[in-house]
Amino acid sequence: MLETVLFDLDGTIYNYDISDKIGIQAVFDYACPILGLTPGELHTKIKAANAEIVSELGKSNAAIHNRLIRFQRVLENMGKPLYPVAMGMYHAYWDTFVDNMTLEPGILSLIDYLHSRGVHVGICTNLTAEIQFIKMERLGIWDYFDSFTTSEECGCEKPDESIYLYSLAKAGSCPESSIFVGDNRSFDVFGPAKAGMKGIWYCPDPENRTVTPEEIAKLSTTPSKKITPGTETRLNEGVGIIRDELGEYPVIHTYEGEWCHVLFDL
Repeated sequence: MLETVLFDLDGTIYNYDISDKIGIQAVFDYACPILGLTPGELHTKIKAANAEIVSELGKSNAAIHNRLIRFQRVLENMGKPLYPVAMGMYHAYWDTFVDNMTLEPGILSLIDYLHSRGVHVGICTNLTAEIQFIKMERLGIWDYFDSFTTSEECGCEKPDESIYLYSLAKAGSCPESSIFVGDNRSFDVFGPAKAGMKGIWYCPDPENRTVTPEEIAKLSTTPSKKITPGTETRLNEGVGIIRDELGEYPVIHTYEGEWCHVLFDL
């Protein structure tokens, strides 16, 4: 019997890509005239700073997501004063980002349906707690969720299985009676599967519904020699099945439609 459904936040509950693109442009508009850089030059410096931080801290550290630390490193690398430009870049990005968030169609109706069946619905997300709290508030969705976990709080990042178990402990549920839904196969399907959960991949973009042997090899210590990447059997307009070494798992194209309710009737 299904007891708990955990959702990722970014790219799953709302459209991350749109907000990120507009937020980055706001950073360029603010900082490029001050720093005397073109958008392309600043973009390169931000990517380099992020790579340095990840190299130093490792990937299982929520600080690697902190934009203020990233912008601070850019200015340090350029030999520029940190104040007030670092905070200006930070607010240019996040203030613009949250102002342009849009919920994924059908998500709230699906959560209402899960609650009507007595299912615990939670958020389990990478990133720092403060900005994720701000996103939840701006989206107006706190009342839809029974629990909330960030990687900063937990001390590890998806796909470390500890974060899923930590989230399930809050719900009082076991992995076998729980589902994870998210837009990143590694974090939201493969990681939960290793923790004993069922994973559902939310992927509204048809161009991204593929599985590569390289991806699977990275995520498994004993990759299968009989992988059939990219094979998808569509059941209807809203859901399909991806087959790889983990077996079969659903890929959701949209939260809208009665079929989605049936998918969770386990």
